Amino acid sequence: MNPLHKYDIPFVGLKQGEHRFTYTVKGDFYELFEASPVQQSNIVVDLDFDKKSNFFQLRFYVDGTVQTDCDRCAESFDLPIEGTYDMIVKFNDALVETNEFEEEIMYLSYNDTHLNVAKLIYEFIILSMPMQKTHPDDEDGNPGCELLWNNDDNDSSDDKDNDPRWDALKNLKNN
Repeated sequence: MNPLHKYDIPFVGLKQGEHRFTYTVKGDFYELFEASPVQQSNIVVDLDFDKKSNFFQLRFYVDGTVQTDCDRCAESFDLPIEGTYDMIVKFNDALVETNEFEEEIMYLSYNDTHLNVAKLIYEFIILSMPMQKTHPDDEDGNPGCELLWNNDDNDSSDDKDNDPRWDALKNLKNN
């Protein structure tokens, strides 16, 4: 059985008009994609599927968290993501291979009866992630990486080795 089968939309049996599909994306979803940068997540994807007479309009709403490593401190954390993405699905028998992409337009053959949205969902989740993944700042505006800003324990060097020339520089750190 195809594990991506639950992401199939049987559009042949759907009436024209708007339809809504909801998908919950967890860790097992990413095992289906080779070399995925995401291994765990808690994401809800709402899909507004508008069936017209000869094409479909799709709008994906991605909202949730992905587990990733912080680029500053390399600690794992849950990164909140969200995004809205539009896609148009058209039919074209001139294509040799179905499921071809062209920017925000996807082409299917007239012989197709189902649309699998798993790859689209995966790509939109990846697109929703920022380039730089860091802990969010706390309510005081301090960086979320405790390793970086809560480093007062490391300042307890021996006073006998203090050089008075460096005392002025240590005061700059506290400003």
